[in-house]
Amino acid sequence: MAVGGHVSVPTALFYWVAQLIASVMACLVLRGIVVGMHVPTYTIAEEMTGFGASVLEGLLTFVLVYTVYAARDPRRVSLGSNGILVVGFVAGAGVLAAGPFSGGSMNPACAFGSATIAGSFRNQAVYWVGPLIGATIAGLLYDNVLFRSLPPAAGLSEGIGV
Repeated sequence: MAVGGHVSVPTALFYWVAQLIASVMACLVLRGIVVGMHVPTYTIAEEMTGFGASVLEGLLTFVLVYTVYAARDPRRVSLGSNGILVVGFVAGAGVLAAGPFSGGSMNPACAFGSATIAGSFRNQAVYWVGPLIGATIAGLLYDNVLFRSLPPAAGLSEGIGV
């Protein structure tokens, strides 16, 4: 959203820090609930390379962020409360599709929290690089290429023809 100019950079940084802290806190609560068991972390399947997993995470994040943009865009047909449902279905489908290969994180905060509590930051770049690039491309593509904001045509904003 910061890349697309929908929120300011300080606001985006605040959201990032808040998500990272919330993820760590949620994993602490999980660790307290499942005493004696380890907190699961995101891992890459043996068949996947780090690059392949990063591309997969980036692609899934691209689809998710693009869906978020489309669901909240006032220039398009309003999805209303169905937009939230669509975003949830896309996120769920991403997790189901990528779970066996890279975990389907699609959000660096998710992978960061569990890695912090588990004490293992192995392959964390996959869960940061891919999603950040995918989200950036989705925001730029949606706002600047596919649904570019056009300046109002002369006379249209003045109510001519009404």
